Amino acid sequence: MEPPSFRLYYFTRGLFKKGSKYERGRYVVFLIGWFFFFIINPFPLTAVGQFFPVSFFFSPESNTHTVSLVYQLDTKHAYNLRKQEQLISRFQCFGELDANAQYEVLLCADVPDNDNPSRVIYYGQPGHVFLVLNKIPFPGDTISQSFGLYPLHMFWSLSFHKIRSKIGNNEKREYDIRLSKSLSAWEFARLLEQAVQLSAHKYHIKKYNCMQFALDLFNTVSDIQLSANTVRFPFLVGKGGSPCAVYEKLKDLKTTGSPLAESIRIDSLQSPANSCPVNSPLTIH
Repeated sequence: MEPPSFRLYYFTRGLFKKGSKYERGRYVVFLIGWFFFFIINPFPLTAVGQFFPVSFFFSPESNTHTVSLVYQLDTKHAYNLRKQEQLISRFQCFGELDANAQYEVLLCADVPDNDNPSRVIYYGQPGHVFLVLNKIPFPGDTISQSFGLYPLHMFWSLSFHKIRSKIGNNEKREYDIRLSKSLSAWEFARLLEQAVQLSAHKYHIKKYNCMQFALDLFNTVSDIQLSANTVRFPFLVGKGGSPCAVYEKLKDLKTTGSPLAESIRIDSLQSPANSCPVNSPLTIH
C-alpha cells in the first residue's frame, strides 16, 4: 500500500490538468502537494524499509549477525520508483538469505536463429539476454526469478534515443546458452540490490539494451569481468549489444579452456517458472 504522501502526489498531479475546475489554482495545489511530499512526508522515500522491511540473516563464517538489504531508489521519477518497488516485491519470495541455503545466478542468451547464432535479426526478432536467480533452501526445492530489460515501447526504441525501460518476465523462456555461477548469501543480496538500482536505467537500443543490463548485473558478483563485442545491426542502424555477441563470447570461453568453461552450457534450454506471481504491467502516471 502506498503511503498517504505518495497518494497525495498523484492526487495533486491530477488536479492541475487543463480543463479541471481547479485549473486556476493548479500552481497553489502543486506547491502544497510537493511541500507535503518532500518536507513533511511521514514516509520518506529514501527509507526503503518503510515499504519493504527486510532483514536477512547470514554470515560467511556463522549465522550470528544480521545484514539488511539497502535498495537505492530513484525517488525523482515516479515511474522508475514504481518499477523498482515491483521488482523488490518479486524478490520477497526469496525470504531470509541464510548461509545454509545455496544460491546461483544464470546469465542466459537466446539467439533469434538457433541454426545460425550469428544472425542478429530473424523474422523481426532480435533475441534476448536475461538473468535467472535461484535460491535452493534444500535439495529438491528451488525458488526462482527470471527477468531482463526491455524498452517500454518497442517502436520508440527505433528512434535511437534513451527511452523508458521495463523489467520483463522471462519465465519458461527457451534459450541457447548460459553461464552459471554459485553465490554466497552475501553475493546474492548484493545482486538483488544492484538489480533494483539498474532497473531504473533508461533503454537505448545500441548503448544500453538487455545485453548491457544482464552483463552489468552478472559482473557485480563475477570474479572474471565479462564483456561482449558489439555487432552490426542491419539496415545501416550501426553497432550495438546483441544476444549473438553474448553467445559467441560464452562459446569462445568454453572452447578455449577458460576457467569458466565448466560453468557454460550450450543446449536447447528453458528458464524455470517464477516462484512468485508477477505484477501486472506498469501503468504510467
